[in-house]
Amino acid sequence: MPYSEANAPDHIPEGELVEALLSEKRPGGIGTVPLQDLTPEQRAITNLVKLGERNDRIKGDPYGVLAKWSGNVAHPEDVRMLGVLGPVCEELAMLEQRDTEEIRAIQTLLQRIPITEPDALGKEMATDDFEVVRDLPEELVVRFLLHSKTVRLMHAKDLDKGDTKTYDRATRAKVAKRKEEALLDEGKMPIATQQYLMAHILAERKNEFGARFNAEKDARPMDHRKSVLGELRSLAREMYWLDLSQTERADARKEADRMHQSLEPHDELAAIRSCWYSAWSNAGKDVDPFRNYLKDQTAAKSRVWEFVEEDIFVAVDKNLNVVFCNVENIV
Repeated sequence: MPYSEANAPDHIPEGELVEALLSEKRPGGIGTVPLQDLTPEQRAITNLVKLGERNDRIKGDPYGVLAKWSGNVAHPEDVRMLGVLGPVCEELAMLEQRDTEEIRAIQTLLQRIPITEPDALGKEMATDDFEVVRDLPEELVVRFLLHSKTVRLMHAKDLDKGDTKTYDRATRAKVAKRKEEALLDEGKMPIATQQYLMAHILAERKNEFGARFNAEKDARPMDHRKSVLGELRSLAREMYWLDLSQTERADARKEADRMHQSLEPHDELAAIRSCWYSAWSNAGKDVDPFRNYLKDQTAAKSRVWEFVEEDIFVAVDKNLNVVFCNVENIV
């Protein structure tokens, strides 16, 4: 049975601790490795996840053995979780809940949030430092001290938890998207560039893709996501957004335009263009997860989104339904 770090004998390896098995603690402090930093050998033997695609059963690693970088943490079919949860539950059963004035105040706060306007609730419960951070027609944010804990309550008046479309229509979402696009300052990957890089990959890795590609030219799969052409497109978009610099992407676009306008014979490019799926149009439903990944990374580094540091943060919609709640530093 796995031990927690606090109770483990000295001879138990760190990688066998409950914290490591739950991916809360990784041996040697190894963090998540970005996709583009994996070695060719690591990627060749895994066949794990694809950006932007959810898989309930992940080929090659159904039990999350490679969870530190595969995106497969705590897989629901991992039978080892029963052994991990046993000692966790036993330890939790032995703990006594602290009954302090602060704990009772936090309980009261969380209970009253869905039935009380944040402004009124903050003024009533604050033990110090009540502040209105923002008061707009679409949003009210208050901040205050509740004993030793900092609290931030956000009333998103333009959100309706029951209508998911309101999240995209919200002013804060529109402003954030405009800032993200301005920071990235690059449009979608042109189709000509996609085809050019796909042809480049096909020519370089003919032993890997050539036979399958030739077979699919005569019997093309209906589902483009299951085609070898789909694999090539995913690799091309990944290369473009994650491996190339902004200058190199501009060079790739120029070379792609030149190749498409050229009369020079290029068998791979011609074959890819002839097999192109109509769904790959760069329209709204044709999502590019690699561009989104780079856009999110750029936005995070530039603090496009507001940085929240409070111990307790709760956001409610126009009807006071909780849409987000995060509580930290309670123990």
